[in-house]
Parts: sequence; C-alpha cells; structure tokens
Amino acid sequence: MLDKLLDLYDVFRYDLLHQEIPVLPKFDLKVAFKLKRSKEGFWVESDQLPGFIASGKTLEELREAMWDTLLMYYDVPRYRANRLEDKFELHLSDGKVIKPPEKNFVVQVTYA
Repeated sequence: MLDKLLDLYDVFRYDLLHQEIPVLPKFDLKVAFKLKRSKEGFWVESDQLPGFIASGKTLEELREAMWDTLLMYYDVPRYRANRLEDKFELHLSDGKVIKPPEKNFVVQVTYA
C-alpha cells in the first residue's frame, strides 16, 4: 500500500507538476560477486561493494534481488529506479547467464 502511495506521489510531483527529476547516479554493473549456496537458496556478496548482500531461493530470484539491491546500494532515486529498464545479467563461473525475464504481454480475448 505504501509503495502505491509513493508511486502516486512521484507521478504527481514529476509528471504533473514537472518538478526536476532526481539525477541518476553513475554506478558500475561490472562487479565481481561471490556466489554462495545454502539450504534456503543462494546469496552473494562483493568485496568491491562493502555491505552488499542479496539472496534468493532460485538463481532467477537472486538476479532480481541483486538488481534491486544495486539500485538501493547506489541510492538511485525511486522515481528513476521505477523507470529503469532491467538489463542486469548474472554471469556465472560455469558460463551460465541468468537474464531478466522478457516483458511479453498476453491478452486473452473471448468472443461474446
């Protein structure tokens, strides 16, 4: 509920009142992470980003958590973060790449 109110507040401030949009900070997505596995799933940390920790039950969930945590870590303003296209890819040491899900819209039509 709070997220929806904050989104509405952002739309009002930046889209309707045309206030200055917060600057997008520069951040590096080429960071080395240490992947760990536990009974509950996966988690990562990085020596390059002190205090950075993200976790997920699956690798896909971990990738999404890492993207969200990177945005918070670099203090990306909420308005900007909600409008950024997620292109973050998780490259594993075995060569596997976990990519963001493709945004496909499915419309179901029924005949009356």
